Amino acid sequence: MTLACRRRAPVLDPAPATANEWTTWQGLSSVLPELATGTTGVCVVGTAGLVGLLPSGDGLLMWWFDVHQPLEGSPAAALAERFAGYGALVEQLLENIRDEDLESFRHVTHHVPDQWGHGGATLLGDAAHAFPPTQAQGANQALEDAWLLSRALRVAPADVPRALRRYEALRARRVRRVSRRAVSERTNKPLPAPVRVLARIIPPRLVGEAYVAQLRGVSSILDYETV
Repeated sequence: MTLACRRRAPVLDPAPATANEWTTWQGLSSVLPELATGTTGVCVVGTAGLVGLLPSGDGLLMWWFDVHQPLEGSPAAALAERFAGYGALVEQLLENIRDEDLESFRHVTHHVPDQWGHGGATLLGDAAHAFPPTQAQGANQALEDAWLLSRALRVAPADVPRALRRYEALRARRVRRVSRRAVSERTNKPLPAPVRVLARIIPPRLVGEAYVAQLRGVSSILDYETV
């Protein structure tokens, strides 16, 4: 994130991204072989935050803990205490990780301005719009940026600054939606009871349609008439 801020500073306001109260503690190791050798990831959400488990090839498992408020003392011991009761997989993971296995990443967000550059310069990805990883949209939105940027330059190759401002204006409003959702850290929190009840009774087809609709709201690629 520091590198993204350095790339941003010559073009936009050099103010750094703002950290919120969430931190991801993350590692990659040979644990939970029955899960690490498969192709299915697992996420467990509870009152302490979210635990993610993702097979990463060669018998390695990427795992992370999204934690609200800082940990005190030994991170591994603090995580073991905070995430007790999260089930057998998480308990087994906690038994096998040590402080040296852990790295911490603060969740941050940038204010997303209307304009991301000047003249023939622009930005994309985290340099333009860093936000927390909880919606899994960091890389997705960078790819959306790259797609629309290339499309805008093809449409108006003779006027690069104009094409860049068009790209920025179209992307900024969509990225702001993603940023607001990510900053809410909604996926790190258990669903309220009424929402859980509704999720069980709403037909899967309607859930799928609603999900596609919200994706269209943040995607330039799904909206083919963007440029």
